[in-house]
Amino acid sequence: MGAFFAALGVSLGLLIGYGFPLARSLLCLFVSIIVFLWAKHKRRWIPFLVALAVGIALGALSYYLPYPQDRTVTGIVVKASDSYFVLQTWTHRYYVSLKGHGAEVGDIAWLSGRLSDISMAHYESRFDFASYLAEFGARKQLFTTRIETLFANPVRFRQWTEAYLNRYQGEGKALLASLLFGSKDYDSPSIALADDLNLLFLLSASGLFYGTFLRAVELVLGQWMEKGNDVATLIVGALFLPLGITKVGIVRVWVSRLLAITDKYLLKKDIGYLDRAGMGMLLLLLLDIHYVFNSGFWLGYGIGMTLYLTPYLTASKRKVIGKLKAMVFIRFLLLCCLFYAGGNVHFFGLIYSVLLLPLSVLLLVSGYVGLTGIPMGWAVNGLGEAVSYVLKAFSSFDLSIPIPGDGLWACFLFLGVTFL
Repeated sequence: MGAFFAALGVSLGLLIGYGFPLARSLLCLFVSIIVFLWAKHKRRWIPFLVALAVGIALGALSYYLPYPQDRTVTGIVVKASDSYFVLQTWTHRYYVSLKGHGAEVGDIAWLSGRLSDISMAHYESRFDFASYLAEFGARKQLFTTRIETLFANPVRFRQWTEAYLNRYQGEGKALLASLLFGSKDYDSPSIALADDLNLLFLLSASGLFYGTFLRAVELVLGQWMEKGNDVATLIVGALFLPLGITKVGIVRVWVSRLLAITDKYLLKKDIGYLDRAGMGMLLLLLLDIHYVFNSGFWLGYGIGMTLYLTPYLTASKRKVIGKLKAMVFIRFLLLCCLFYAGGNVHFFGLIYSVLLLPLSVLLLVSGYVGLTGIPMGWAVNGLGEAVSYVLKAFSSFDLSIPIPGDGLWACFLFLGVTFL
């Protein structure tokens, strides 16, 4: 379990060292003590402590490294939207607000301008955009006066996605943009309602849907191939990976499959689930240490590990009952997010999820089929209207209670109950 504890050590260390609010640092310190006791019991406390120290050092270096005085920067675009993009240099990330910029992920650009703290003149959606940018690593804004593209990524993905989505209309278009590409239009009534009902995760590009898609592909290929259908599925998954490359959950699912196949055919070590998960965490952090600040990183690995370590909580002779018990337990774990950030607990939330999930899967499958060139407008538009109707029905009799986000004490209370 060395890789598992090393991954936890680095991840917790990054959170402690990165200069986030005191509540989060204390929470991570508390969790680190619990994990240390666990690692000591398993005689893996040395890898954990070494990794923890490395994570703290890397986090502090990344956060406190001063920005250069030179106001000309050269870097690669790592995120792009209609009204902004994020530029990665050797040492820092910069937020550039510029409508009609035309930048694409993978472009290499030279910029000149004025550096300042990030000021939000607009929001992409209802969430705290400034905090999101800070967790993405962009803590300074560059008001550019001149921009030159040194290398243009030949794959103009944003233009392609826009052309594809224009085949559809209404709510189907907005929902498919969220499910396939993670692009949320909060002016859409369905997206706004799903957000209010805490159901937006069922209408967003995620590891849940990507993993379901890969399992379906593997099942279909298994009818045609006696061996190697898992490798073929990995290749098919790689072809669709660019659709959600910015979503950590989707990358996590593909990396997990890659590690499992590598172990099966090359290493043949029969690596356990926890160590394989730890290797996946370390690999993702090598790609980008800022993944550790993404809630999807912790929810994906955290829920998977917890379900693996506590199988008795979802055990049942009937598969359907076991799945329902797992959904209830996962919703309990998700309460931690509400305790930290605030929100509403919906009494019928589990029922909403069970009823909405099939429609979301059908809409996503229709979008995938449409990517092959087969006309699917009738299905996407029809399912979009169906989802809109269902969400309106949910909201008409919704019962919920508000939870104020009070970070520290609420998280300690929640974690205390969870560990107990």
